[in-house]
Amino acid sequence: MAEDAESLENASGALLGHLLGAYLSDCVELADESLLGLFFRTAPLQVRTQFLEIVGLDLSNADTVAAEVQDKLQRLWEWRAERVLADGNTSELAPFAWWFGSGKLDDHWSLEQLISVLEAGGGVSSDYPVTHRLAELIGIDLPLVVHVVALLVERAYTPHIVLGAQDELRSILEAGLASADDEVTAEARATASRLYAQRHVEFGQLLSES
Repeated sequence: MAEDAESLENASGALLGHLLGAYLSDCVELADESLLGLFFRTAPLQVRTQFLEIVGLDLSNADTVAAEVQDKLQRLWEWRAERVLADGNTSELAPFAWWFGSGKLDDHWSLEQLISVLEAGGGVSSDYPVTHRLAELIGIDLPLVVHVVALLVERAYTPHIVLGAQDELRSILEAGLASADDEVTAEARATASRLYAQRHVEFGQLLSES
């Protein structure tokens, strides 16, 4: 059994690429009884996670993504995420960091899906694409952007998230503190306070300026 699992992991990159291609070519349906359904029921967590990561990395590396492909990938994510969130183990969804960071999918949809993962207690496999994309979305949907930052700091915090994106987080919280929406302002203030309490003293200046 160990040898079989190792063989699956070694061959999974090409196999998962073929599975994704079959879905995008309409050869595989989004259904529990389909090949995709069988894959997600039987593949080890590591391989299932790798499949979602491959999709995210492909999106990140693509110059453009056709609207039809965007729609199919969003439906794929919703279909799988619904089942994973119902099961309670959100670690499989961590690669959404790459989906989100790619900027190739609908902005509001991407923010809402990321919020669902974080609110369920999930983390992100890489914080860099998330924090840098969030800063680009300040003018698109500030309330959701501030809420994502609040969730990252409250539920998925690591020092690296802050150290690797101080400028981005500061710009988001500055915009939140300057918002005319009292709820957005309050959430930005609470997040800046939490960061300050975690010894990121540079965020104390934001509080004194607001």
